[in-house]
Amino acid sequence: MKWDNRSALKQFCFPVFLEQYLQQFVQEDIEGHRPIYRSLVDNSDDLLESCEDLSVTEGVPQIQNDVKDMIERWSKVNQFYLDRRGQVSEAAQTVKRYRSLLLPLENELGRVERRMEECEYEGINIDVGKKKLDTLKVQ
Repeated sequence: MKWDNRSALKQFCFPVFLEQYLQQFVQEDIEGHRPIYRSLVDNSDDLLESCEDLSVTEGVPQIQNDVKDMIERWSKVNQFYLDRRGQVSEAAQTVKRYRSLLLPLENELGRVERRMEECEYEGINIDVGKKKLDTLKVQ
């Protein structure tokens, strides 16, 4: 049975690269909403200030609560994103570290597989060779 080295490495690395892509997408989405958020907060502040200047009280508590909730939600989204970005960055470092450990192994496995194929062409009994190899590993 031939172990597909590249496939295994891709299965290990792909989720992290997908996370990085999605992180970039979310960052762009957040940055796209930032001016809208800022404008909404500024306009809400202006509205509340005008209400105060004109002594309007009807609906003001509801507007204040809505603005407060929006600010809290926006803060939570930003904090979640920052936390997630740190996790993705840490995962990317872990992938790099494991990849650097796996690449020499992958190269060695490829070399051994080529040698095993050469043995088949030369008529050497592979099963006997594997038993000898297993015996050497045990010792």
